[in-house]
Amino acid sequence: FLASSFSALAANENLPGPEILRFTVVWILSFTPFALVGYGIATPEKLQALLVSIQRELFPTYRKRMIQHEAGHFLMSHLLGFPIQGYSTNAVKNAVEFYPLHDPSVG
Repeated sequence: FLASSFSALAANENLPGPEILRFTVVWILSFTPFALVGYGIATPEKLQALLVSIQRELFPTYRKRMIQHEAGHFLMSHLLGFPIQGYSTNAVKNAVEFYPLHDPSVG
């Protein structure tokens, strides 16, 4: 919120052009954080997927790091004997899924 406020102040002081243009830019910069918070409250899964996809595009090493991180979860769960139900490298969250430990039908 502070970064958008300072950006709005800087745009208001330094942006050339008509007053309505400066007002519009300042208004957008000031209220964008509130829109993101509202969107995050309404649909957290979609916002998380959007932010992760943006991070993947901006930082190509992020995808490699995420795959290695989830492979670590997979390896540790296998070594500890947890029953693994599924695995996905593109998942935003819960890339390694487990069977319930108290399920007698799982060997």
